[in-house]
Amino acid sequence: MVAVALAAFGLGGGTAFAQNEQFIPRLVYRTGPYAPNGIPFADGYADYLDMINARDGGVNGVKITYEECETGYNNDKGVECYERLKGKGPTGASLVDPLSTGITYALIVFFLIVEPNGLARLWAIGKEKLRIWPFPH
Repeated sequence: MVAVALAAFGLGGGTAFAQNEQFIPRLVYRTGPYAPNGIPFADGYADYLDMINARDGGVNGVKITYEECETGYNNDKGVECYERLKGKGPTGASLVDPLSTGITYALIVFFLIVEPNGLARLWAIGKEKLRIWPFPH
């Protein structure tokens, strides 16, 4: 399941090239039913990313940029945030961490059904990167 989610949210294939930053959309919930848990997590996550940039100069010299989007722990808002933020940054979102089981499942379904060639892309990534299918077809 984790491999599917990682591949589905853009951690799979693609052409490698030098870049100066990686963009991470942060789907947070500072409002809604889980705000008491969401607020400190969102603050801690932002502080950690800022610390990595300030202390280490990013990850292997690549700065991490991010933008928050409030979901209110609502699946529809989570998918809307994903749609709005997935193309930001120099190469689009490098990672999507929804922090909500419902939003995670909604994004997996959205990716497989709505995204152009979603399932075909996932299969190609699986064959190429994970080598789960040893045959050429």
